[in-house]
Amino acid sequence: MARTALLCPTFFTPVGTAISHVRDMVPTWTPGLWMHQNESSGCCLIGNMHDISNFWFRHLEDDHVIIPGIEDATPWFSQSHAYGQECLDKFGAQLELIQSIQPSGADILAAASPSAPLHWVSLIILLDQLPRNCFRGAQARMVFTLFDKLAFEVASQALGSGIPMDRQVRFQLAQVLVIYANGTLREMWHDYEMLLEKAVEGWDGDFAYHRAVLLRRKDSFEKFRGTMRGICESKKDILRRFGRFPQRNDALGRPSTAEELQFLNERW
Repeated sequence: MARTALLCPTFFTPVGTAISHVRDMVPTWTPGLWMHQNESSGCCLIGNMHDISNFWFRHLEDDHVIIPGIEDATPWFSQSHAYGQECLDKFGAQLELIQSIQPSGADILAAASPSAPLHWVSLIILLDQLPRNCFRGAQARMVFTLFDKLAFEVASQALGSGIPMDRQVRFQLAQVLVIYANGTLREMWHDYEMLLEKAVEGWDGDFAYHRAVLLRRKDSFEKFRGTMRGICESKKDILRRFGRFPQRNDALGRPSTAEELQFLNERW
C-alpha cells in the first residue's frame, strides 16, 4: 500500500508527487490511513514528532531551553526567508496534506496519539508555529482559517490535560511557551516566579537544577518575560480597538477601514 501516514517523515518526498498522490487517494478525512503506515511498516509517529521538536529547538543549549533569551527566539519570529524556506522544505508537504484533508483537532490527536509532553509540544509547533514560517503573504490565509483553529484545539486539550505542569516540560520555558502561546501566559509566569522564590530545600534534584539555572539567567528571564508580555498587551490593544487584527485583512480578503489603513501605515 502507498505510504499515507500524515506524520511519517519518509512519506514526504518529493513534495509535489506526494501531495498530488494523496489528494487523489484521500479526498476526505480518513483517520485509519494515518495509523495504517505506523502499524504496517513500522514508521514511527513519535519519531517524527521528535524530528519537529529537535528542529525547532536545535539552536538552544540546555540552559537556554530552560530560560531562553530574546535572541534565542529570533529564528522563530524574524520572518527570515531562509528559515521559512527550511521549514517549508522539511514540513511543507505535511502542512499541505493537513490542508488537503481538513481534519479537526480531535482527528489530529487521534492519529498522533501523543504519549509524552514533548509530543504535545511538537504537535502544537507543527500546527501553530511552522505554518507561520511556511505560509506568508496571500498564503497566510490558511494559517488563520485552518491551522490556528487546529492549534487552539490541541493546545486547549494539552492545557486541560495538565501537560504544562508535567515535570518533563514544566520548567522548560522554551517548550512550555509553545503550549501557552495560544492563550494566556499568566499561569506560566506565575510558575516561574514561584520557582525563583522557592528555597531549594524540599525540592528534588531536577527542580533544584532548574532553579539554579533560573537564578543564573534571571536577567534573561526578566527581559524575555517583559518582551512576551509586551507582545500580548499589544495584541490585546489591537483587538480592543478594532475587534480583529487588521494586518490579516489582505490575506483574508477583508476590506480595511480608514482607521485600520492608518494603523497599518503607521505600524507596518
